[in-house]
Amino acid sequence: LVIGLSGLLRHQLHSAGKSFVITVSLVAAVLAVNSYRQATRWRSEGELWRYAVKTNDNAWQPHMILGAKCFEKEQFEAALEHFAKAAKLRPDLVETQEAYALVLIRIGQGEQASALLENALQKQAGQRKLELLLVAAYVESEASTKAESLAKKLVADDPGNFRARALLGSALLQLARYAAAAKEFQEILKIDSANKEAQEGLATAFKGLHGAKERDESS
Repeated sequence: LVIGLSGLLRHQLHSAGKSFVITVSLVAAVLAVNSYRQATRWRSEGELWRYAVKTNDNAWQPHMILGAKCFEKEQFEAALEHFAKAAKLRPDLVETQEAYALVLIRIGQGEQASALLENALQKQAGQRKLELLLVAAYVESEASTKAESLAKKLVADDPGNFRARALLGSALLQLARYAAAAKEFQEILKIDSANKEAQEGLATAFKGLHGAKERDESS
């Protein structure tokens, strides 16, 4: 059967003559040109996603990818624009709200991030990532009492969550409760002695305790 089909194919190709060869050659040439155009158009992945946004601004995925690339390069205003668009297009997704809030916190817009995350958590209660970011937003905006309250809840739910403990320590530092802050950072260092955030937090807490002691002695 295979031999018969091969023979038939050879016969058909031979019968087609030069016109068939010319057609195949033209098709190959067109494909080669299109391939070259695509290769030159997408010289980088970033260009591909920018083109995707340009042709369909309502596609949230390219905005997320471009936002992440801008964030990595510390181009925070550009990242904010992309993440804001993605969050608007897909407010139901944790990752879009998380990314938008993260860049807001990074540029010092803690109050705006807090409002965003509080609204998101009303619709998606119990999302740990969003709750942690909300604590960070509270700390950034110096809403220290709110930060302490939520961080304590997160630590109670998961005592091994170093990020929650570090944020709790940061909130306590803002409240000038240095002994309590030191305790939280020490808990982290018991498990992870190289944790830089905990080391710096503990040093700040000790400095605060020392300063408070000096003030008490001088009064």
